[in-house]
Amino acid sequence: MNAVNNMSSCLLCGSYDAQLVESTVFSCGWCAPKARVLDSEVVKTLQEIDGIPPAFNLWSGGRREDSTDGEQKRARLPVPQPAEILPLSAPGLFVGDLDDVKNVHRLRELGIGFVLNLCPEKLEGHYADVSIRLAEAGIKQLTWPAQDTWDFDIVTHVAKQGACDFIEVGLRSAGVLVNCWGGVNRSASVALAFLVMKKNIGLVDAVQSTMSQRGTVLTNRTFRLLLVQLALEVGCPLRAAKVNVCTVPTIIPTPSGDDANHCQIQKLRVGFSKNAKGATGQSFTSRDLDSRLSFDDRSKDWACTDPHKKHRGKGHRDTKKYGYLYSARSACITCIKHYIESEKIDPWSKSDSQGYSAIDFAEWELGRVKCDEEAAKYRVVLSYLKSLVAQ
Repeated sequence: MNAVNNMSSCLLCGSYDAQLVESTVFSCGWCAPKARVLDSEVVKTLQEIDGIPPAFNLWSGGRREDSTDGEQKRARLPVPQPAEILPLSAPGLFVGDLDDVKNVHRLRELGIGFVLNLCPEKLEGHYADVSIRLAEAGIKQLTWPAQDTWDFDIVTHVAKQGACDFIEVGLRSAGVLVNCWGGVNRSASVALAFLVMKKNIGLVDAVQSTMSQRGTVLTNRTFRLLLVQLALEVGCPLRAAKVNVCTVPTIIPTPSGDDANHCQIQKLRVGFSKNAKGATGQSFTSRDLDSRLSFDDRSKDWACTDPHKKHRGKGHRDTKKYGYLYSARSACITCIKHYIESEKIDPWSKSDSQGYSAIDFAEWELGRVKCDEEAAKYRVVLSYLKSLVAQ
């Protein structure tokens, strides 16, 4: 395997004064006590990860560069950034750096509605306005301090404390970007922890897929060991079917113009402080987040609130097509089914001005609801519409 070529370096810290320990693993003197008690399966997995070549280098040497040619460098990359490492039917899970977060226009193009920032200490100077700009764009955000050091347990103090719950809830309605300073260690580790804990995706394959999309990641070998231990702890396979990789991001338009009044996204700040230096991560669960973004799997009809006009608009929007679109905006499953089943409206119908679909309208409105009952209606609507689109 490729890991054999790197056996002169310590498998646990990367230093080059390593020696063979117990005839199984190369380790430096500092890491030798830990290396001696490692399970053979853990050693094998770490060697496999160490042998995975990155598809490309986003930041030379695996570290972020504050160079003026950053955008030019990105233009030369084989995969668009930020990297989508878990593509879904809607925008999925992305990994990136602070420059990716600052490009709010790009985030909106990709349909990213949630940002998990693991380097709040960097929100100053050139990046001082990042949090405010995200909030103004309706992008929900969580700042969570994390350290890219050999002695920081990112799994215990970040992933398990609620960061992965934030990702899980966010993915129900929009794309989620996990970022740190360089998009190499902290963000990749938390994103991979999510794939292991919540998606049960084989760790080695998830790392390989992430490297194919983001390039150099997981240079912090402590984080590698923590992820292997996490996979074993939660019963996730270390190796499994390959993750499907999508290099073409899904584009969801951002509402503007005539439709903007109907599609404003409610600003939701979770653990966010305008004083970035004082921002701290808070322990919470997906149930806590669901108090504002809850979903109910009940499959029932609610009474129509506009039985006479059936949600048709005014003027040139007084049509069956707009009745269908506005039914989705109003979470009226009764009228949605009426327009599709009785009026034979195409489920793919879109608004004339901006090209928004019924799913777009429902997802945007879902971001505004404040109670479980209303959220449940949109959940049923989206489940029904997406089942039609998938056919």
